Amino acid sequence: MGKIMLRGMLASEHEATPHIQALDETAGDTQTTTSTGLVDMPNMSITFNSGTHTVLVVCSVTVSNNTAGDGVVVAVVIDGVNRHQGRFMAAAANQAAVISLTRLYGLTAGSHTIKLQWEVYIGGTATVTDRSLQVLELKP
Repeated sequence: MGKIMLRGMLASEHEATPHIQALDETAGDTQTTTSTGLVDMPNMSITFNSGTHTVLVVCSVTVSNNTAGDGVVVAVVIDGVNRHQGRFMAAAANQAAVISLTRLYGLTAGSHTIKLQWEVYIGGTATVTDRSLQVLELKP
């Protein structure tokens, strides 16, 4: 378990602090898609209430495509809007890679849903195994 330094306070993921709200979703089961349009990635959605704050979104997914020269696209979607994408193009069939995306976003006060979506780039079958989505709401 890692530690995070927050305004001079040392905090672990099990200690409460008024400066951050940490939310986490992880999965390790194998899922596949043949969709050429973005669809929800199974078990990668977080819904929460926030103030008007900045959130740090971090995701990491292990993906592959069974077709050489094809790829996988992973998108961070906030409240139904595609905000950021990463892409992996496979040189060989079933070649695996990790797509990691990290970015800050400003949110207004209210309920928000942050999720991952994915698609195949051209065709074939995309596979995802280990994956995680973390959301850190940074409070003043």
